[in-house]
Amino acid sequence: MLNYNIYIYLLVFVIFIILLGLIIYFRFNNKNLSSKLNSFKKKYIKNNAFTIKIENIDTKEQIIKFPFITNFNKSVKKLKNQNLVSDLLKKQDVFYKFWTNCEYDLFSFLEIISFDNKIKIPEEDFLLFYKEFTNETLKIYNEIFIDKIVYALINNYKKYSENDIKFNDINSSTDQWFIDFCEDLKKITSQLKESFNYSKYINSNNNQQSWNSSNYQKRDYNNNYFADEQNKLIEAYKVLNSKPSDDDQTIKKNYRKLAKEYHPDRNKAKNAKEKMAEINNAYDTIMSFREKK
Repeated sequence: MLNYNIYIYLLVFVIFIILLGLIIYFRFNNKNLSSKLNSFKKKYIKNNAFTIKIENIDTKEQIIKFPFITNFNKSVKKLKNQNLVSDLLKKQDVFYKFWTNCEYDLFSFLEIISFDNKIKIPEEDFLLFYKEFTNETLKIYNEIFIDKIVYALINNYKKYSENDIKFNDINSSTDQWFIDFCEDLKKITSQLKESFNYSKYINSNNNQQSWNSSNYQKRDYNNNYFADEQNKLIEAYKVLNSKPSDDDQTIKKNYRKLAKEYHPDRNKAKNAKEKMAEINNAYDTIMSFREKK
């Protein structure tokens, strides 16, 4: 009887260890896409390649926010010119806002392709695609913002007084460099979209229901109709303060939070009813795309 009880205890212990192992495995290996993106960004920031060296003041600035935001703290200590640093931060913010638009563009592009063709893009493939976008972004950003704008602004503040009539002459150059950044980033985004081969994710069942693989490769996702659909989806995510990488639960949570805030029964503002309609429409737009999957 004693030996039998020992075997029972051992069996229970083994089952417990197996269950614990499975819990740990699924916890660390089955993260959703949003979680994996966040992990990817944190690891990427820690990479030494993200350290920016500003040559003409011989310092380095560490990236604090993905993909290229820095606070120029070390530069402040060396330059001792808060106006210059404020100028750098403002211009950096403009670059960042344009980059976020391109990021939304790529996310919504992949989402519409997924739902339109009833395919699932593996998360690892998505991360590889996103990594390529990030690498190209930083290459362009370093070439234009760091090597040209930062360098030129520092020299400008060193050379001229802020009251000097020539001080603002640099604005035309910085404006043109920003345009160059936008055009280069749009070009990279377009190239990535064109090179993305989604036909490999289409299984035989989907082929029977619709076109064959070669026809899928010929689909034109750069036409006006697709652009309109993509813009609607991008705007819907922005209205709900969400991203395409968010799961359904997060989307619903954001929707409920906004609905609670702007519901006409609670919010007596003149635009509450209009805002509530916008929120409902945004949620319906996102969910309708997701239900196509």
